[in-house]
Amino acid sequence: MLKKLLNLPESVTDARLREVCDDFDAHVFAKVRVADVLKIERSGIPDDLYKYALQAHFDFVVSNLEHEPLFSVEFDGPTHSEPDSKRRDEMKNKICEIFDFPLLRINRKYLDNVFSNWDLLRWFCTVFFIKKDWDRRVESGEISYEDSIFDPMFVSVRTKSGWRSLELERTARSILGELFRAGRIPFHVPSWIIASDGNHCYKALAWIATEEERGVMVETAMKYHRLGDWVQFAIRGIVLNHLVLHVQSVLKGEGQTQPYSILKARADEFRDKYDMIMAFGVG
Repeated sequence: MLKKLLNLPESVTDARLREVCDDFDAHVFAKVRVADVLKIERSGIPDDLYKYALQAHFDFVVSNLEHEPLFSVEFDGPTHSEPDSKRRDEMKNKICEIFDFPLLRINRKYLDNVFSNWDLLRWFCTVFFIKKDWDRRVESGEISYEDSIFDPMFVSVRTKSGWRSLELERTARSILGELFRAGRIPFHVPSWIIASDGNHCYKALAWIATEEERGVMVETAMKYHRLGDWVQFAIRGIVLNHLVLHVQSVLKGEGQTQPYSILKARADEFRDKYDMIMAFGVG
């Protein structure tokens, strides 16, 4: 009996990676040995990591046309919560950190959840390529240093299927605007905080008024990805999409609101507890 090289979630991951790479003239390789990607020979890494790198593989490696590795993608299934799997994941993370090699860890949510017509796998991989080109243009002077702040909210990408906005919260903002114009909510601009917990995890809080002196608040978290400092923009889109779902639930009579004073107190507590990265609407 032969084994399948990819299980079903990995097959979906492979197909979507190839779609993105087709837009950027890149390649995807599955089940590539870590030692065939990273130059571990005479690197001075600890013996246990060296031995692991010889035995382990990356689920997927994306390369440029010259077959130079750009980043890897790991699909973490349910077994990755088990102690042995977590230990191996931590070793692979450490190796990528030592060699400064970008690594994206995903699960089914990155394939199933859709925000503004983007699943997170496609979004992360697309933004990786766009940011890489953006940095090249800044370095060459095509983009002035004063205009070099990169925020996907203000960037569109031309793919082979047409132009697409990278703004994950685009649909959420549109829905809030429609509800405001219809008189369903008193304000259409949400407040939010993006922070770090100091333990390899992003935290996000978002809230908005749904009636006079009352509103709703949502909180979410996302682990770090070794792709770049732009990763933090993903959780902003995620939390604002969750906020819209909560608002819609309240308007249907299926959710609870809280006094706005309580929401503000929670925001202050959140800001004091974590290291704030960026925020909007916070007094």
